Amino acid sequence: MKMLDAVYTLLKDEGKPLHYTVIAEEIVRRGLYQTQGHTLSTAVSSDISENMTLLSEKGENSRFCRVKTGVYGLSEWYK
Repeated sequence: MKMLDAVYTLLKDEGKPLHYTVIAEEIVRRGLYQTQGHTLSTAVSSDISENMTLLSEKGENSRFCRVKTGVYGLSEWYK
């Protein structure tokens, strides 16, 4: 599973926004994503932010939204 798909699955299952460090721990613990030894929490935060920025620049909506600093949820919860 790709990282952003794993993040989406986790957030959907949890039903609430989570801090990126918790997201990183949980996607590995639940076997949703296999890390290659890099700092996963940093990768999660940067990948979500990059996804939101790139899609916004294209005029598209991301599956994710920033609720507060370091905390992400699903955009579908806030429609």
